[in-house]
Amino acid sequence: MSEIDRLYVPPSQLIGMDGIPIPTIGSVRAPAFDEEEDTKRDIFARLGNIDSIFLFNEVLVATYIRGNVSEHLVAPAEVQREDIWQGVVGLVLMVGPTAFQDDEATKFPWDAWIKAKIITERGQPPIKRGDWVLYRSSDGWQKEIQLTGEYLTAKCRILQDAHIRGKVKYPGRWW
Repeated sequence: MSEIDRLYVPPSQLIGMDGIPIPTIGSVRAPAFDEEEDTKRDIFARLGNIDSIFLFNEVLVATYIRGNVSEHLVAPAEVQREDIWQGVVGLVLMVGPTAFQDDEATKFPWDAWIKAKIITERGQPPIKRGDWVLYRSSDGWQKEIQLTGEYLTAKCRILQDAHIRGKVKYPGRWW
């Protein structure tokens, strides 16, 4: 086998910077963005009880601040600062009791949500505490909540229910 034959890789396969083929879909490999569960547990544990906060038709989300930008690359401070100010994904901490209820200004697509199996009945919120949601970086009211027993704060947003664009599984994939 010649040197050229050993280096040939079919065009359907991706090659990493080290020259080794990157496994494709269908091969066994942990997701590159698998920190969402650890991040979720950490946020809830460090926030403690937030039942003293009351919202109406808004949704309180903790802004996702990435720890990694890829499987083995830690996010630099500049990327984390941009996540604070320009982040588009947040962890739902609380959904107000009148959120996702039709009013004069907003009518929600209940039948489409039921058909897509997002909800089971009309009036049921399509998101719940613990979901990762997508929104525009310019939407919402940016606030900070002090973490339990710490001097640090959680970067949060209070969003109108209609400003939530969707749910996501891997928050680290969105910029």
